[in-house]
Amino acid sequence: MTPCLSPSGTIGQQQTFREAPSNVSVIQGQTAVLRCRVNNQKGDLQWTKDGFALGFDRTIPMSPRYRITGSEPLGESDLLILNSDLEDDGEFQCQVGPNAGDPPLLGQAQLSVLSKHHSNP
Repeated sequence: MTPCLSPSGTIGQQQTFREAPSNVSVIQGQTAVLRCRVNNQKGDLQWTKDGFALGFDRTIPMSPRYRITGSEPLGESDLLILNSDLEDDGEFQCQVGPNAGDPPLLGQAQLSVLSKHHSNP
């Protein structure tokens, strides 16, 4: 990691992904977890789905099945999707805004929700 000067003039560490989101597949009805872990987080964090911002709160009002879990002070902001449905299938991004000279972070993952009624030919 590259040290940088903070606004107070002290040397600090840049924010980086400790664990960036990765592609996940679940069967419809299962809980999906998209991980996002950030070292030295300084910027605000939010998740997006298919380019639509889900907001900066750890509870997501637009969907009561979505919530952010993990220890915020430790940089843990995993997206938990309860009772996943086919409509949850899509591209998700964990976005950390720039702050104090740190560039923004963008981590992308695909959630694939498989129909529980899918039959093999």
